[in-house]
Amino acid sequence: MIPDSILDRARALHESSLVTDLHADTFLAVRYKGSDIARRHARPIGWAPFMLHCDLPRWREGGVRAQGLGIVATKLMTRSPREHARATIALMHETFRKNAGEVELVRDPDELEAAAGRGKLAAFLGLEGAHMYEGDLETVRELHEKGVRYVTLAHFFSNDVVSSSSEKHASVKLTGFGRDVVRELNRLGALVDLAHVHEESFHAALDASESPAIVSHGGCRALRDHHRNLSDSQLHALAARGGVVGVIFFPWYLSRNPLVSLERIVDHMEHIARTVGARHVALGSDWDGFVWMPRGLPDAAALPRLTVELVRRGFSDDEIHGILGGNFLRAWRSAIAVSDAGKVSSRQGASRNTSSEESHRRGAESAEASPRT
Repeated sequence: MIPDSILDRARALHESSLVTDLHADTFLAVRYKGSDIARRHARPIGWAPFMLHCDLPRWREGGVRAQGLGIVATKLMTRSPREHARATIALMHETFRKNAGEVELVRDPDELEAAAGRGKLAAFLGLEGAHMYEGDLETVRELHEKGVRYVTLAHFFSNDVVSSSSEKHASVKLTGFGRDVVRELNRLGALVDLAHVHEESFHAALDASESPAIVSHGGCRALRDHHRNLSDSQLHALAARGGVVGVIFFPWYLSRNPLVSLERIVDHMEHIARTVGARHVALGSDWDGFVWMPRGLPDAAALPRLTVELVRRGFSDDEIHGILGGNFLRAWRSAIAVSDAGKVSSRQGASRNTSSEESHRRGAESAEASPRT
């Protein structure tokens, strides 16, 4: 039995936070099944593809104020990933227009806060795989103009940018085009997302980036030895640059036990907090991504239960506000600040400006919080 004091504190923290989840694949069901996000769907039971974990009623019930929405186009789905991405983005825009009273596309943290303040779900877009650029930097700019604000450099397969974590040995670390993509994203103020990326490519891309990077949905390899999870060295490297990890909710990446409960999500959050600090923890559910959810957290409507567990584990109010959204928004603002300050190296491969690099390093160090003990 959870004491009322914990429940009351968790409720107050959840309601006062700008609750932001970094990644959901909801538009797979919208595109391929014709699902209507305005309608409340039944909770999926077990692994049930296209049975939604979230929709507008359940995001609202769960107190979710902002949601990262993935654009997916694997080679198993299409031979023209760029056109597929364009079509999905057009569908997203159309869906947002149809539901303009409840959801709004946002392009920066200020717009996110404003939309949430109007009682709408703030939707921001993520491209799940830089292969959708098809080797063209102009497409980076085009899709950014259409609303893409974080880019997962690889998805299930390696591409002309980086190697995927699904490869045992990296075929490439970071290609020349990949370096150009990272720098262009930095210039635009978009976030480089290192989820799904091979560890060698992870470090190469992070080294190439002038801005903080994120892992939109992943876990800790120390707790579950899986290629989709991060080693402690990756956690340290990401944190040193001011990045965050959106901890995934998918049980198979959290444990070898496919029936774990929501407490296992917080185990991974605690590991990150103890290793590099709670300021580098965020939410990265992977709702609707052909995954099942842990016991006790079947869908977006149940998300407040996670906040209860954070309180029960002893996280402070400030740490919980950060995990629920503040940490991600800080990283996003930092990426925009680097862009606004013009600190990004040229795409032609000029070396980094030493003073800018040193300033960025000092900033990351001064922002670093002590790990939890």
